[in-house]
Amino acid sequence: MRVPDFPAAETQNEHWEDSVGFMLAAIFAIL
Repeated sequence: MRVPDFPAAETQNEHWEDSVGFMLAAIFAIL
């Protein structure tokens, strides 16, 4: 499973929590 690219850096900084949550969801999906 490949994690899709996140939006622009500005959006990533504003919504870093969503990015972290998505990454955790991807990790659990792999496990």
